[in-house]
Amino acid sequence: MRHFLIIFIAFLLLTAPLYGQSINCSKENIKKMIDFGWSDYEIKQVCEKSTEPKEEPTTTTPSKPEKEKITKTTQKPKKKVSAKKLPKPEKVITVQEAPKTQINIPSKPLNYSNKLGVRSNEGSLITKSLNPPKLSNTRFYLLYGKIVNSEENHKISYLHTLDTFKATRMIVGIDNRLADNSLHYISLSFSSTNSDIHQRARYDSTSNNVYYNQLTINRKYIDETLTLEYVHHLLNDLLIGLSFRSSSIHKTFDIDYQWFNSTDDSTYGSAATVKYTSNHDYSYNSLRLQKIYENLRFDFHFTPEVTSKDNYSGDYTGESTSGFGRSVGLNTTIQGQSQDISFGFSKENENTFTADQENESYLIGYNYWSPNIVYNGTIGYTNYKKISTLVEPSTMIDVETILSFSNTYFVGYNYINYNYGDLGESSDKYRITDQYINTLYFGISFDL
Repeated sequence: MRHFLIIFIAFLLLTAPLYGQSINCSKENIKKMIDFGWSDYEIKQVCEKSTEPKEEPTTTTPSKPEKEKITKTTQKPKKKVSAKKLPKPEKVITVQEAPKTQINIPSKPLNYSNKLGVRSNEGSLITKSLNPPKLSNTRFYLLYGKIVNSEENHKISYLHTLDTFKATRMIVGIDNRLADNSLHYISLSFSSTNSDIHQRARYDSTSNNVYYNQLTINRKYIDETLTLEYVHHLLNDLLIGLSFRSSSIHKTFDIDYQWFNSTDDSTYGSAATVKYTSNHDYSYNSLRLQKIYENLRFDFHFTPEVTSKDNYSGDYTGESTSGFGRSVGLNTTIQGQSQDISFGFSKENENTFTADQENESYLIGYNYWSPNIVYNGTIGYTNYKKISTLVEPSTMIDVETILSFSNTYFVGYNYINYNYGDLGESSDKYRITDQYINTLYFGISFDL
C-alpha cells in the first residue's frame, strides 16, 4: 500500500505546475511524509521526481525569444493558473490524510473489549486467566521463585522437621500477538522446578510390635515443562485458548532407616540406606475460555486426567506413578474502574493410579489498579477427600499476593498450609498433622 501511495503522489507531483511542486517538497509536507512513516529513501525519490519538470519551463522559454508578446501573454495566465491551481497541492495533501489514519490503525488493537485480560503485565501462562498483550505485539516475562521457609509437624513432637521443603522455580516465556487488528496470539513458556524434600517418619513393625522403624527420607524432584498455547480472538468479548504441555519429571529417593526396640529405644540391627529413581514423561492438552458480559469476566478452564507409570530403578523394585486427576473450574470477576473482586470454584476428580484424592477448591480475589502500581491478592481453600487408607483427608489454605510496579516489575508471596485429618489407625500417632510452606518470587515482564 505504501509503494502505491508513493507512485500515486509522485504522479501528481510530476503533473502539477512548477509552483505546486515547490510546495509539495516543502519542510511542512516532508514532515507529513515522515509522520506517515516514509523512509528517507522514499521521500528522496518523490522529491527528486518532483523537481524534474522544473527544467521544462527554462528550456522552452529561451526557445522562442523572438515572440516577446507571446511569452508575456503566456506568463500572465501561467501566474493565474498557478494561483488557481495553488490549492491543488493542498488537496493532494488532504487526500494523503486518509492513508495517515490507516498507518496509525495497526498500532492499536481494533474491535475488542478493554475488559479482556488482567490488569497487571505478567505473561499469560503464569496468570490464572488469559492475558493477551494489548500495548504491543510481543511481551516477554521471567519469573524466579524460592521456598524461603517450611515446617512439618507430627503428632509425636520429636519428628518435627524444619525446612522440610526446599525448592526453586524459574519460568521464561513470551507472548506474541499475531495480528494488529485482533487479539490472536501464541504463548510459549518453559518452566523448571527443582525440589528437595526432607522428612522424618516412624512405623511400628507388623510382625512384632516390640520393634519400630525410624526413617529419614530425602526426595528430589526435577520437573521441566514446555507449554505452547494458542489463543483465538473469536468475538469482541470472547477468547479461546488451547494449550499443549510436555512434562518431564525425574524422581530420586534416598531413605535412611534404623530399627529400634520400643521398650528402651535401643537400636536393633545396623542402619541401612535405600536409593532408587524413576522418570516420567507425559503430555496433555488443556482448554481455557474468557468471556466478557457487561462488567463481568468469566474464566473457564479444563484439564484432562494425566497418568504416567514407570518402574523404579535402583535398590527398590516396584512401580512409580505420577500425574493428577481431571479438573474443571470457573472464575467470575466483577470489574470496576480501579478495583476488581473475583470468586472461583474448581473440582479435581480422583486419580486412583496416583493416589490423588478428589478435591474441591474455592477462591476469592481482590485487584487494585493504578497507572504505576497493581495489587492482586487471592485466598484459596481446598478440601481433599479420603479415598483409601493411603491418602488422608486434608484441607489446604493458599494465600497469594502480587505487587506490580510500572507495569514491568512484580514481586509475589505465597503461603500454603496443609492440615491433615485423623485416619484412626494404629500408626496414626506418628502421622503428619500440618505443613507450612512460604515462597517468595520475583519477576519482570515488558513489551517488546
